[in-house]
Amino acid sequence: MIGGGTVDVSDVFVDFKDTELKGSDKELCEMVDELMAKSRGIIEQLDGFTDCGLAIRRALSNPTPENEEEAFNVVKRNVDTINNFYQFSKEIENVFPRLLASLASDDEKKAFEDHQPIAKKIAQVLDFVLKFDEIKMLRPGLQNDFSFYRRSLGKHAADPDLVVRDDEASFISLFIAQPIPMMTALAKATTELLNESPQNGLRVPKVLAMIANVCLHLVKSKQFPDDETNMLCVRAMVGSIVLYDHISSGGAFVKKSGINIRHAVQLVVKDFADCKPLVNALRYSTLHFSDESTPPAITALLESVP
Repeated sequence: MIGGGTVDVSDVFVDFKDTELKGSDKELCEMVDELMAKSRGIIEQLDGFTDCGLAIRRALSNPTPENEEEAFNVVKRNVDTINNFYQFSKEIENVFPRLLASLASDDEKKAFEDHQPIAKKIAQVLDFVLKFDEIKMLRPGLQNDFSFYRRSLGKHAADPDLVVRDDEASFISLFIAQPIPMMTALAKATTELLNESPQNGLRVPKVLAMIANVCLHLVKSKQFPDDETNMLCVRAMVGSIVLYDHISSGGAFVKKSGINIRHAVQLVVKDFADCKPLVNALRYSTLHFSDESTPPAITALLESVP
């Protein structure tokens, strides 16, 4: 151990550019590959989302049957898209704990060496989760559309084309109301994994700390020549820090987390400051950044980015 319980990962290498699928990891990794293929469409849907604010305002200011019907019909199409986001989050919730469990070993360094493809898949999921939540924050119309839909459901219960009915609408409403819904879903699934056994409770946080530290080391030591792979590593590092912060009572910013947090924050602030969403994720998507236990130097670093 080095520092405040941080594992020295200078001898750990994960080939994020080329990790061959093999052995017991192959089936799980192929499942994640299918999800990641779908995730591109999810991001495109979210990025291209256009809210129904105009039709909703018209229906609210002049609530004629025609205006209300028009608003509901256009909102209904958007709700189908929002439902796609929610259903995809359930798929992510299902597979992500299995990835973490594969690396939750007594010897986390050996687990990473033996299961490199798993580590890469975790990085890809975290990358997607950050991207989704970054864009979602810029789409307040998602929640407004869904709120109007729920209020209007009673009048349209007989509509045979309804995909989302009242029983599931409440769950989707909770999902979409979260500032970072995908990360919240991931934290929920990870917490359930922690609670399955005392061993998981000890080992799973170490897996997330290991991911953060390995990705930090790979970028700082310039293991990859291309920007794309380095960016995947940095985003996976930030994603694992945010997730760790959500599942740990002490948070990610204290020494006992096992994360080399000061160097991780320095890397983001000094080398990737133009990627403002990464700084924002560490400041605003974590739960413990504003705690008194967060070292002043880390607070000053993150708050130095305008």
